[in-house]
Amino acid sequence: MTLTETLAALVDAWTVASGRTRADLARELGVDPSQIHRWTNPGKVAPSIKPLTALLRIVGATPEEARAVYVLADVPLSEIAT
Repeated sequence: MTLTETLAALVDAWTVASGRTRADLARELGVDPSQIHRWTNPGKVAPSIKPLTALLRIVGATPEEARAVYVLADVPLSEIAT
């Protein structure tokens, strides 16, 4: 899976489990809803480390899922909390 596919799957699972929307997620992250769209669609821009970490926390990504996302995003593991 690509980074955008992985983020889309995590966000979609969160929306189903929580009964909330991508717009709700955007509000929690303090970003415009269009930003969520850009992060979860192929050919678009990936989030930087800070919003990516917040997104992973909000959607409840497991440590394994988070690590996989960081690897796909080419984030040096030294830059992330363990």
